Amino acid sequence: APSFRRSDGSTEAIRSPLRDVLEGDVAGITASHRRLLHEVFPKHVAEALLSGTKVEPTSASMVTVLFCDIVGFTSLSSRLGPKRTSQLLDRLYTSFDNLSEHHAVYKMETIGDCWMGVTNLLQKQDDHAARVARFALDAMLVAKG
Repeated sequence: APSFRRSDGSTEAIRSPLRDVLEGDVAGITASHRRLLHEVFPKHVAEALLSGTKVEPTSASMVTVLFCDIVGFTSLSSRLGPKRTSQLLDRLYTSFDNLSEHHAVYKMETIGDCWMGVTNLLQKQDDHAARVARFALDAMLVAKG
């Protein structure tokens, strides 16, 4: 675990709850830590980590990946300022998250102004490309709305 020097000169090992889970120590995990794990990892991975089960890597031969990026975001955020930009992203990504549940598109991550989702990875979806296309159409309506 990383060590940090305290004001009195001594060092103190800092352990994060996530590190504890990844190392198999789940005894001190609180409900809020459990919720966080379910937000960060797919459900089956979070549950395996919490039960101390090893998570085996999986592969998929065909997936559809979607990147939603805001065109002109840098200039838009300059005009809006930090607070309004943050509010815009929060509203937009909350809507995208709801759409992802509706269309069964798994949200991989959001970084800045980019929302990333994938289909046919965590579950078999023969219509994975169509799901992403429908999601994208709905996302554009939400963004314009």
